[in-house]
Amino acid sequence: MEFLEELRRERPSRLKFTLEPMGAEVKLTVIHDDFDPSSKVLVAVSGGWPMILASLKSLMETGSALALTSAEAAKSAEEKAIALARNGVA
Repeated sequence: MEFLEELRRERPSRLKFTLEPMGAEVKLTVIHDDFDPSSKVLVAVSGGWPMILASLKSLMETGSALALTSAEAAKSAEEKAIALARNGVA
């Protein structure tokens, strides 16, 4: 969240990835927590993880990531995160 001064000022949150073997498959668990109360970073990243994980799932299952993770989509997501952090609206 280095692209916006308001977000850079918050203390770092905690992100934990856990991989667990499940037979021939692997379970991925992502926990992003330890945000400050009223965190603008939490608001900004809340929509990002589902998109990233859905794209990763698609990549692993089909060999192709979702189109929504393109550079254009990333720019749009960044702009939305900035609007949420500044105004609380997307």
